[in-house]
Amino acid sequence: MKKAMMAALLLASASFAGAEDAVLTNIANLDFEQVNKDNTCFAWNKNAEACFDNPQAGKACAKQISNGSNWDAILHIPAFRAEPKTKYRLSVWSRNTLTGGNAKYGVRFIDAKQETMSSLQGGYLWKPVKNGKDKWTEYKFEFTTPEGLAYLNIYFMVDKPQGDIFWDSVKIEKIVSAEKQ
Repeated sequence: MKKAMMAALLLASASFAGAEDAVLTNIANLDFEQVNKDNTCFAWNKNAEACFDNPQAGKACAKQISNGSNWDAILHIPAFRAEPKTKYRLSVWSRNTLTGGNAKYGVRFIDAKQETMSSLQGGYLWKPVKNGKDKWTEYKFEFTTPEGLAYLNIYFMVDKPQGDIFWDSVKIEKIVSAEKQ
């Protein structure tokens, strides 16, 4: 039943002019609700610690763990299939108590050999979050995937953070335009 509904939604999105953008729903734990026994977030690397205090939605969010010095990343595991030469929108909610350092979110472009497409902006696209935003704030950006792309990874990065940063309610959408229908 669930697969039939998803197939109908995708077909409807591709068939009707003016259709809404298609949210990718086959990516595990973008809301950080599934938690491993060691209190890390399922489907994310070990730098994503589950936090049950003041999530943006649901019961949990991710608190980014950092050694406090060099760049530390949270990444979604595994990379997920995406289409080349296609427009997507990445949105995420974040709050932080950062008084110094940098935090950003973004995507990594991966080819069919599971290698970073480094010839394109180092293989990553990044957008910063504002330091000291202790209320949940939505951040989003649109991007077009390059030719030869097979997969995407979602990343969150911090550099020399002074304070804590939290992430929640990640969403990636394939942008459906009227001229492609």
